[in-house]
Amino acid sequence: MKEQDLAHEMMQMMFMMGKNKTFHGNCEDMRGRDIMVLKTIEALDGGKPIKMSVITNRFHISAPATSQIIRRLENLGFVERIHLVEDRRSVYIQLSELAKKMIRQNEEELYQHFHGLIEYLGEDDAKKFIELLHKTNAYVDNIFKKRKE
Repeated sequence: MKEQDLAHEMMQMMFMMGKNKTFHGNCEDMRGRDIMVLKTIEALDGGKPIKMSVITNRFHISAPATSQIIRRLENLGFVERIHLVEDRRSVYIQLSELAKKMIRQNEEELYQHFHGLIEYLGEDDAKKFIELLHKTNAYVDNIFKKRKE
């Protein structure tokens, strides 16, 4: 197979996997990006509100893009904005109880899907798949670093 054909098939498969909502959880209105942001807030907050700028920096996006994502999550009832008395200039966010519940459900579904994928692929192919994902991630990280230079 020619390299151009391989690249085309790879792009098609990545596009198809991106469109597949199987691994996005059971919330119809959620996007993969939304879930990543919620999980990041959960990982970083330690039970306390975090600044919106943390999300901006973590995802390397603009402040307006962050505001748009947070507004969407707020409208869905997953995020609450907080203005702290000791820091009135910054906007803080925290997960709602609804978001925490949805994240738990999403994680359970993901584990079920991935266990099914491992059964489908078999242990050897699953390990190869993980190895290729690591290699792909390293390649993408390298591209991102070069863009920043």
